[in-house]
Amino acid sequence: MEKGIEERIGEGSIDRINKEGYLDVKDKSGSSQFTVQQMRLPVEDAYEFAKHIPNHKLQVIEGANHNYTAHREELADAVVDFITSN
Repeated sequence: MEKGIEERIGEGSIDRINKEGYLDVKDKSGSSQFTVQQMRLPVEDAYEFAKHIPNHKLQVIEGANHNYTAHREELADAVVDFITSN
């Protein structure tokens, strides 16, 4: 995606999401189209989910953001390892 979040859902949207925890995105008529929520999934939750999901391997990449911007090689390695191990 070329455009950033604020270009897509409005100037100041990140600040509103950070302050309120969510943002209702509306169309030109003012009707609510969807809600954007702040996503914070503690790594402890991932370990808990892992206990209940069969046929998987949990790979935690420390310091990675949602898009793995600075950790793409580690992500690719983890995916390739998973695919080739099955």
